[in-house]
Amino acid sequence: MFIAAFVYLDSRYTQFRGSLTELRGVKLADARDEVLYRLGTPSHVIDPKTLDSPEAQRFQLVYSVNAEPDDVNRMPAGKRIEDYLEWSYEASGDPARLTVTFGANGQVKSLGVYCTSAKCWEAIAGIEGGATEEEVLRLGTPHVVKVESATKTVVFEDLGVKVYLTKGKAYMVEISGPQQPGSSRFRHFIHTLL
Repeated sequence: MFIAAFVYLDSRYTQFRGSLTELRGVKLADARDEVLYRLGTPSHVIDPKTLDSPEAQRFQLVYSVNAEPDDVNRMPAGKRIEDYLEWSYEASGDPARLTVTFGANGQVKSLGVYCTSAKCWEAIAGIEGGATEEEVLRLGTPHVVKVESATKTVVFEDLGVKVYLTKGKAYMVEISGPQQPGSSRFRHFIHTLL
């Protein structure tokens, strides 16, 4: 019985650890070609340019990749998806939006998933879409908690996990990979006990 419990907990930890570095078949440090292979062409790209005023710098320009020529939101002429460091995937029938952010080296730097309906993404660090704030805090004490307008951002730096909540529910999670060796086992242990 002890061995069966150990095997079960070990497999759960392996899932937990994997969710810190992989989302929908895409892994941190994957190249753009691998992302295209796994997910296809993104539906949108996000322009990293910021505008002059401090207020405008909080906004990003989002372009549709396969828009009609007269669509004002289409990608600028002469630009390719490879010219952008952030790709977004939205598929009809899928309530979740996946965002892939690349570093300057062209490898995946972070992965994010956004959705306002419950359980619309696979568990990431044990957190599912629509998880309550209490369920998020089962991971232990966050390194950063920031409230801005209607959003609370909870950051577990050692895990490389950011959780965005509104009205006490998780609507977005971003992963950038564990930053401290061993911390994922400790946090998984805490999460499992609570």
